[in-house]
Amino acid sequence: PLGAETLRLPLQILVRCTPNGPEVTASDLLDLANQDFALAIFMAVSAMRAGNGRLKLKLWQVLQELATFQFFSSEVSSFRQSSEETPLQDIVAEYPSYAHGLAYCLLQADALEACCDLVAGSAEAPQRVGIIMACLQMLHCLAASDQLWSSGRLLARRIAILWPRFGYRVLAPHLRRLVASTEAGGLSASASNRELRRDLRTLGWLLHHAPELSALAAPLATEITLRLLRSNAAPETLAVAIGVVANASALDKETPLVDALAAMDEVQKEAVQEKFPEETQRRLWIIEAAWPIIEELGLWPTESTETSTDEETTKRQKDIDAIAHLTPKVEGFSSVLPGGVDDVELATWGHEWETEQQEAEDAAGATAEVLAAEAAVEVSKSAKLSGPLGDLNVPAPGPKTLGRRSALFSQLATSPKDLRCALDGRLCTEPVFAAPNGDLLDVLYQRSSILAWLSQRQVCPITGVALQAEDLLPAVDRCAALLNWAARQY
Repeated sequence: PLGAETLRLPLQILVRCTPNGPEVTASDLLDLANQDFALAIFMAVSAMRAGNGRLKLKLWQVLQELATFQFFSSEVSSFRQSSEETPLQDIVAEYPSYAHGLAYCLLQADALEACCDLVAGSAEAPQRVGIIMACLQMLHCLAASDQLWSSGRLLARRIAILWPRFGYRVLAPHLRRLVASTEAGGLSASASNRELRRDLRTLGWLLHHAPELSALAAPLATEITLRLLRSNAAPETLAVAIGVVANASALDKETPLVDALAAMDEVQKEAVQEKFPEETQRRLWIIEAAWPIIEELGLWPTESTETSTDEETTKRQKDIDAIAHLTPKVEGFSSVLPGGVDDVELATWGHEWETEQQEAEDAAGATAEVLAAEAAVEVSKSAKLSGPLGDLNVPAPGPKTLGRRSALFSQLATSPKDLRCALDGRLCTEPVFAAPNGDLLDVLYQRSSILAWLSQRQVCPITGVALQAEDLLPAVDRCAALLNWAARQY
């Protein structure tokens, strides 16, 4: 946007005039953008592409700060009109919506592409490492929870599209550097272990939210886990790595990794088994399909789980026995209907209950027919969307998600659905259709996004049909609709 270009210069002046280096904060960035989050993010990405090395690093740290719950709770909650203190549980409940809106802005501003460009063009290793760390910490803030499904899924889909750049040239070298540091030992090994666990856990959450990323991430996750196995890594780090390969579906078939896990000595296996529940948050970020495989490999502490279950069952039975002991032995008394009923009332109640059950069954039968018809439509739809990525299935964020003053964000969030890219939900600024063999597919893409995907796989990511870059056609009608929509915003 023009506003981002206009505000780039004052931002650079602000940062470069700071005596001891760039000290701009997320609050400073929002102030420059008049509290418009979308404009602030566009401005930051635009400035980091044109600024010096210190500015690029600092702006990535600012984007990471924007994504934290601490910033949301201290800054965004203050935008409320109410003067009363907001309960913490309300702030926690609103954070997923905030994360969704923030992820949407980051994708629209090409923030992940900027990270790839800056890492590739940075000559100084400390700045390159700092940018990667800030980016991964930002991803962790926006994806590391089952409540952050929408933001995590949007970001994971974008990473899948950019995998040749982000996966191979950003994430893989970073994780290998951390593994090498843990293998070397010394004072930095402990810090590297903590950072490696956090970044692997972030990847695990992204795979949890978007299983379609697993085919791309599986080779890297397998490589890291095998290296950790062979180097006798810390059991907590190995537990997280095993969780990631499980989410990447790398344990579903006989592979060298599965053989290596099965061949672990008992001491190492018991150490990993002990750490597994804690490091995976009791399997919270492990996909359910991987649970039986992990248990079969003997990496889940089944005995303690069974003991816990037995204790709960015993306690529940004792409670039932205690209630039965206190129940008076009076004729006509029903423990199901407290207070006692006589036989006539019980018979009447039974008849009414049977009538209600029959009515409920009839209604359920009618509902089942409707659901069956809807399911048939969904099956037909899913058959058409059988590509490597499939349907996005993430709605646009609410227009007021990032505050009432975020005008640019509100415009993006309320953009017409038929102008959004099928890959990641972004507003298409250069919309194209795919027409393999002359057959026009009713799937809209942002040109840069589909070209990035086709650089790694020559197949339509949504429908699964063979697709080449030459098969892309400009969506002329959508371009006209985009111009009309944009004209109405001003």
